[in-house]
Amino acid sequence: MLASRAVAVTSDSQARWAQTAVSGADVPDFARLVALPIASWAYRVTSVVASSDPDVVVVTAAMSYRLDVDTVEDIVAERITMRQGRDGWLVVSEHTAGSRMMPWDLGTLTVIRGRQALVIGIDTAGATLREYAALTDRVAGEVTAFWGSDWVHRPVLVVPATTSQMARGLGRSTGSLTGLGAVTNDTNISARSGRGNERVWTNTPVMAGLSAAGRGIVLRHEMFHVAVGSASTNATPLWLEEGMAQYVGYLGSGVPITTAIGDVVADVRAGHLPTALPSDGQFSGSQFAIAYESAYVAADMLARQYGQVALIRFYRLVASGAGSSSTNVASALGVVTGQGLAAFTSAWRTQLQAFSA
Repeated sequence: MLASRAVAVTSDSQARWAQTAVSGADVPDFARLVALPIASWAYRVTSVVASSDPDVVVVTAAMSYRLDVDTVEDIVAERITMRQGRDGWLVVSEHTAGSRMMPWDLGTLTVIRGRQALVIGIDTAGATLREYAALTDRVAGEVTAFWGSDWVHRPVLVVPATTSQMARGLGRSTGSLTGLGAVTNDTNISARSGRGNERVWTNTPVMAGLSAAGRGIVLRHEMFHVAVGSASTNATPLWLEEGMAQYVGYLGSGVPITTAIGDVVADVRAGHLPTALPSDGQFSGSQFAIAYESAYVAADMLARQYGQVALIRFYRLVASGAGSSSTNVASALGVVTGQGLAAFTSAWRTQLQAFSA
């Protein structure tokens, strides 16, 4: 029955989908599923739990699916209640079991394709989505010009109408997204190893309050994360990941760096000159803006002193290193700049002071 259900999705057969469930079943809206370019969909049962009713069971299944722009399948835990009747086993309800909701759980879906981008709107007008498709195509080209062509040039942008929808799609609290224009996440939400597919989720109310240039800065930042997704590892410190993304986001925007780092400038002027590059934890704390801005200064300093090619080489060396984060950074600094981490940190602190003078 689950195999027939999967075929219904990939063949866009609402009649077949309906045949696998009881009348009035609490299941995903089929119209939302067929709005997506789903290339594959399958279920693998991982557990079956009997209920007090001998004709009812609760099944947990690993549902794997792939959009036609994806490079790998994503696996989602589904909780499915089934009832046995005259026509065999039928679905009574089916819901995502994890902390993140799927786009089809959140609202009506509209899909727009750009030259490269796939934009998935959730309760969002088509005109807005077309604007995002054109912008995503443009920034994808700009990121390629900076980083190189060794990434999958088929970015997926999810544009929910509300911050609440974004939060549920990411499995986060609404408050944790305050002030953020967009977030890139890996869809690998199962326990399997390896990376999933990158998705950029817009915080659409925040983005609507930005200028066109501001939206471009935000999406260039996120598109850099998409481009380097496979190149980044757990040994790549967030100050480098986010500092580089900020650098690329502002590249060519015409916004002076001193304008972009107002929070850290104010903090340094208040006597709070940091003693070390920001730790990973600082990027999700109450002072996250200072962490992002001070990381941007570090990336910008490397580019100013040694050139963009050296900055990119530094990132790639750190990401490909076999050691710890600190070991990889120290080694890459030695290769690219001839400096150690202490000298680099000292120069960075001096640069912060200069920008804050």
